[in-house]
Amino acid sequence: MSCVPSRRQHNLDYLHGHDLALWSQITALPPATGDMAVLPAKKEGTTLRVGRAWVHSKYHPRREAEQLTAADTGRSAELTLHFGLGLGYLAMVDGTLPAGRRLVFEPDPNLLQVALEGLDLPTLYEQYRVQLFIDEAAFGAALEQAFDRGENFRVTALPFYPKHYPAAYDRFRELVRAKLEAGKVRQVTLAKVYPHILRASLQSLWHTTRLPAVDGLVGGFKGKPAVILAAGPSLERNLVAIKPYRDKIVLFAVARVVAAMERHGLTPDFLVHTESKDYSNQVYGVSGLAKTCLLLSDQCHPDFFRLPARHILVYQSDTNLVTHWKTRLLPQLRHFRVDSGGSVANDAFSLAFAFGCDPIILTGQDLAVSRGRSYFDGARNRAFPYDPEHVRPVPGYFGTTATSLIHYVTFIHWYEEAAAVLRAQGRPTRLINATEGGAALRGFTPMRLDHVLAGYRDAPGVDVAGAVAAAAVARPLPVAALRDLVASTLAEMDAHLRFREEFATFAASVDEELVALRARPLRDMTFYDDLQRRFEWYYQAVFTLLDETPLVGGFCHQSLQALRDVRRQSLQIDRALGADALFALTERELTLLRETDARIAAAQQLIHQTLNQFCARLDEAAGKV
Repeated sequence: MSCVPSRRQHNLDYLHGHDLALWSQITALPPATGDMAVLPAKKEGTTLRVGRAWVHSKYHPRREAEQLTAADTGRSAELTLHFGLGLGYLAMVDGTLPAGRRLVFEPDPNLLQVALEGLDLPTLYEQYRVQLFIDEAAFGAALEQAFDRGENFRVTALPFYPKHYPAAYDRFRELVRAKLEAGKVRQVTLAKVYPHILRASLQSLWHTTRLPAVDGLVGGFKGKPAVILAAGPSLERNLVAIKPYRDKIVLFAVARVVAAMERHGLTPDFLVHTESKDYSNQVYGVSGLAKTCLLLSDQCHPDFFRLPARHILVYQSDTNLVTHWKTRLLPQLRHFRVDSGGSVANDAFSLAFAFGCDPIILTGQDLAVSRGRSYFDGARNRAFPYDPEHVRPVPGYFGTTATSLIHYVTFIHWYEEAAAVLRAQGRPTRLINATEGGAALRGFTPMRLDHVLAGYRDAPGVDVAGAVAAAAVARPLPVAALRDLVASTLAEMDAHLRFREEFATFAASVDEELVALRARPLRDMTFYDDLQRRFEWYYQAVFTLLDETPLVGGFCHQSLQALRDVRRQSLQIDRALGADALFALTERELTLLRETDARIAAAQQLIHQTLNQFCARLDEAAGKV
């Protein structure tokens, strides 16, 4: 007698080989309970019943799905987000539409266990490009990847799911909205900010390679309270509470607050900074820097490395392409890397946690606007306005609604996700929000700063200076290996980018063709398809070569976004619109390709200049000059 595996086992076996994370989550679940069953539909196919409710039609489940998707037919989307899977009918019918991929979040793992008896996951995954999730964090990570690629999307759901899981549906929609906004912020950052980050990272390469790293402080302040001073509007009223406990705490601050601290007779133990633009004016004239240790990221503007601080220690970022470049082949240059949400206060939080501080106390972390101000009213921060179009309402510290900004919302989510991860890992670190204003932070206990610090009145002092002095040990430079790395990188970059010469010839020939085509009447639009085939080669060359030369590609995110958008338009445009519309789109494509070529040339020149300067400093340090 042959042993044929059940449909459920067949699906689980497939997941074990193709989606091990989901397989692990499902097999860890307790057995399904409740009145749920896969049953034959009254007319055709199978359907799914939960109590007296039907997930699909009890008569024609596939026809129901077809009717639900009928309004979307012809709407082009690269991604469809499904709330609920059921037996997969909606995902299969959606497969007849132009949408490319389907991310499906199933809110009821118990129901999924029953549905596995009627599902065909191999077909859903392979033919319909479904990816299934039962964990919100994993689904959110997949959304981030999709939105970072700029994929256009739509959302769909069987009526059963929003009706029976309203709270989960609200969380689903909020997660999509939050990840979409965060993706937009990241896209703007990549397009407008990241070129500054790369430029500063290259210009500061000498400093970040030779200076001591923060690694010697990791775990060095276990159980010591950390207070992080951010520059929110509420900060000034809390500064006075710190002074009586100054030697009992590890005090972190951002550059925007040190001048105000000095007016209150305070100096931070650590000034954390990660800005790639020159904000050294924020600390000009502050005498306390001579007693402060600067914790500077690998993307800081070079002028910050020249400040007269007692010590400077550096840390690395997981997203810095320059650091990835030098550590990939020289792993001995890899040092502590922060998990950052993009804010310097996020970096300070990650550093305080890595140093072993407990509790970690935030103050001045409003992440909201107060009386029209997004920073506290110090003389040096009055000139930083915000765009009213970026305003977003968020839950407030005192239980009401606070007025936040779109990029602040991403920082709020980062803090809340960090707190959730620490809880899930069983970490005992206490997280306290002592801002007394602005946005609420889930996972952080709201408390008054003076009440928190009063618990340390009789605590022993913290020897921050001694720990920093022990950690600030110079590291040897692998001069020969670094010189070889620079030489090979420049040679490979120049070889990859030789296609620019071919592009100049191609662009000139297209200009001539367009002039000639405009000069004669056109009855068919085949010219456009011929041009598009030739354009495609250069699109793929740009995308591939910038991927292979990430130091150059990092300067060109804005161009790459624009090229992907116009390429999508060119592939979808209706030829019936006529020659003028096709000419206009072709000319726009050519203009964008030329702008990208100009950015590539500028990046190539800057990389040559800064890396050659870096080598000159290496030679000087080695005594060769």
